[in-house]
Amino acid sequence: MTDNRNVIIAIVLSMAVLFGWQFFVAGPQMERAQQQAQIATEQQAAADAALATPTTPGEAASTPAPSGTAVFADRTDALAASQRIAIETDDLSGSINLTGARIDDLRLRQYRETVDADSPIITLLTPAGLPHAYFAEEGWVPVAGANVAVPTGQTVWSVEGANTTLTAETPVTLVWDNGEGLIFRRTISVDEHYLFTINQLIENQTQSDVALYPYARVIRHNTPQVANFFIQHEGLHGVLGDNNLVSKKYSDLQNDRQVTFENTAGWLGFSDKYWATSVMPPAGTTLNARFNWSNAAGYDDYQTSYVETTPVVIAAGATAERESFLFAGAKEEAVISAYQTEYGFDRFDLLIDWGWLGFITKPMYYLLTFLNGIIGNFGVAVLAVTVLASVVADRRAARAGEAALSRDRPPAASDRRP
Repeated sequence: MTDNRNVIIAIVLSMAVLFGWQFFVAGPQMERAQQQAQIATEQQAAADAALATPTTPGEAASTPAPSGTAVFADRTDALAASQRIAIETDDLSGSINLTGARIDDLRLRQYRETVDADSPIITLLTPAGLPHAYFAEEGWVPVAGANVAVPTGQTVWSVEGANTTLTAETPVTLVWDNGEGLIFRRTISVDEHYLFTINQLIENQTQSDVALYPYARVIRHNTPQVANFFIQHEGLHGVLGDNNLVSKKYSDLQNDRQVTFENTAGWLGFSDKYWATSVMPPAGTTLNARFNWSNAAGYDDYQTSYVETTPVVIAAGATAERESFLFAGAKEEAVISAYQTEYGFDRFDLLIDWGWLGFITKPMYYLLTFLNGIIGNFGVAVLAVTVLASVVADRRAARAGEAALSRDRPPAASDRRP
């Protein structure tokens, strides 16, 4: 009887503990977790909406939200959907979209997808509305609170002058009148390799001064296929003043959502294994820079952008202009180094990822390039470096052996004292 009573008491106490835990602890915890989940969902939705139009700290309110949600069947349809200016140089082929004045169609004529001579040439930039849209744009942001009509991604520009093809010798000029006394001109030139220079001029025909902030950005839709080679970066990157080299993988930016660098200088963009696209203001320009990601439109939207911190003031009845640059092409060391020297882009050579052992790989690259210039065959240059390294290693080993023998050898008779 005593044992039965103890068992009954134990069962009652256990049930009391279970029901008490459920009522006083587990229930409230579950309710709080549900509330927190609801709050997190609302915050995420708010963040997605905010990132759709990324704001920039400072008086410049924001870079405008990207447009171009149309879906095209293929690249041909996308290119035919708007008027364009052809790009034709020895290294580049493509076009500029007169809608938005975007550089969104670019192919690298000297590089192919495979070693086959008939393989398609590399496509770098792609218009919006295609699965892997990838394009660059530049423009103006009004001062916060100002009611100024500026060109957007939907603005249709006109060609000014007779030239309708952008070559290394012939720039093109686009023009747009906002109908309120401001005339925007954009002169685009390109060198013999991969550097575009964009000169934006504003003519103010109003009776008041106008202040606008220049901005530039590179936009990439959906995540590209990457090699995931651990010593080589593929993703968003740039050199931004005291922040030095900054880089983000696509997956990391999806976690961070937004990374901002205020009152800095430099350049930023996207890096692939062999190609890169970057926007740069004139050297030394102070800017607010940003990496951001969103999925508000149902696809991954990656952006690297900057807004200059000092506005361009266009006096009444006067004109003002601002210059910026776009690199879009192959990561050729000699070309990139030349741009760094000529234009003063801060550490632009870091556009190439030399890996963790850059202090070895970079000099080795110079040696291989030098030998290739003499021999005319890169494979033979590699063999020559291998032989040279072996000879140097053998000589160092021989010297080390001779030094060891001289330490261990007893002194000669002539060296002994009497």
